[in-house]
Amino acid sequence: MAVQGCRHLRTLSLDHNELTTLPDWLPTHCPALSNLDTAGNRIAALPANIGNLGATLQSLNVASNGLKQLPASFSQLTSLTELDLQVSEV
Repeated sequence: MAVQGCRHLRTLSLDHNELTTLPDWLPTHCPALSNLDTAGNRIAALPANIGNLGATLQSLNVASNGLKQLPASFSQLTSLTELDLQVSEV
């Protein structure tokens, strides 16, 4: 299920919600996202298409998730200036 109407959303805080995944539609339906906080969940992998946010995503907090690897598209996040990977296996 995709959330409609978030094309202009700039900040999304999903921290400490016991999430296990992030939906693949997130980068597509929220193209203006500049700050994403998913700290304190149980997310083992970011969506493969996270790189679609390359022009806008500036801050990504995935601390304390058990993240094991970054997708290949991660290198496309050229606007990223803040990254928190604390307590990750990356």
